[in-house]
Amino acid sequence: FGARPVQRVLSWACGPARHLEAFAELGVGCAGADGSAAMIAYAERAACARGAGAGVRFHCAELDERPDVAPVDLSFVPLSAIHQLATPAALERHLRLAASLLLPGGVHVIEATHPADLTPSGVNRTEWTELRGEQSIDARFRIHTERATPDRVVPVSLEVVCSARRNGGAPRELSSFRQEATWYIPDLAGWRRVAERVPELSLVATLGDFNVDVPFEHAAAWRLILVLKRV
Repeated sequence: FGARPVQRVLSWACGPARHLEAFAELGVGCAGADGSAAMIAYAERAACARGAGAGVRFHCAELDERPDVAPVDLSFVPLSAIHQLATPAALERHLRLAASLLLPGGVHVIEATHPADLTPSGVNRTEWTELRGEQSIDARFRIHTERATPDRVVPVSLEVVCSARRNGGAPRELSSFRQEATWYIPDLAGWRRVAERVPELSLVATLGDFNVDVPFEHAAAWRLILVLKRV
């Protein structure tokens, strides 16, 4: 979708930055931005521990703040993090910042929640478990669709429980936390309206999967991945 080779990449809301490490292994210059100083510190330690620290530079910045990075060829927002911006105006500000950091012909990619997940028939509950030796991490994420507003603003929650399991016995809880937030989940028309207010970017593709051959309109679509090109 872009018009230039990818030599520098920026991940907004980078979290632990595993996506960036994959780019660094290909020799691409990488920058990661996250609003949590604690997460940035963790990502730096993790990248160094895995030998990728030299290829990634980190900056503390929220999605609506400009990180101190040089212009890039590719930027992206992974894992529905974009919905932390709870108004169309906040989304527009993010797109303007992203455009200002893209070189001409560069691409900004947003991995968003499928708009159907804001309906009772959508995928609005997700659970997963990760095993680490004798410990397990159980996570439950929920979009509280019953409390959504007509403007598509909705509460979400994440519960995480870490447990120890020894010799097949009953699990013993080690720690847990619950996090709540407010998300704004636009439909495609809403995304188009916001993008049209940022003339430096052109919405060139809307995908329904990480496979670029699956458009958003396809019956198998389960994400909304927006591809915006710097003009």
